Amino acid sequence: MDTQPVIELQGLEVRFCGRVILDNLTRSVSGQAIGLLGPNGAGKSTLINTLLGFYQPSRGTARIFGHDIRMDLRRVRSLIGYMPENEAFIAGMNAVEFVRYMGELSGLPPDAALERAHQALRATASWRSTRTACGSSSGSRRQSYTDRRCCFSTSRPMAWTPPRAGA
Repeated sequence: MDTQPVIELQGLEVRFCGRVILDNLTRSVSGQAIGLLGPNGAGKSTLINTLLGFYQPSRGTARIFGHDIRMDLRRVRSLIGYMPENEAFIAGMNAVEFVRYMGELSGLPPDAALERAHQALRATASWRSTRTACGSSSGSRRQSYTDRRCCFSTSRPMAWTPPRAGA
């Protein structure tokens, strides 16, 4: 069994406008299901965005499955399926096109991304409506399309999402 930590933080610090948001985080986290709990403003989303490379640490290091977020960000992103809190569909794009595009953004070649999109969408009860524009689908159906974005991790699947509206 692999005992490598999922997330390793060493002295991680993130600052915005001179204000420390994450202060000297040092932690090693393992397990199959990991949650970040804390009140609003505690830094949960900042940590996720930093681990995804959207925010740059001002000090310290972080690794995902042993891959440094600064030195090997492309590999780190290939290991993570991320669902942002708000929907982000492209106007007129149907579910197959949307999920395929998310696969390509995750680093899959177009043909492989299309195949994976079909596999992911067939696993849902909404397969028949995948040719309808995402924006005109019901809220729960749009959520299921959004959730398919996490099906593109290339090896160890990891999905990160902030709390959902109504959850």
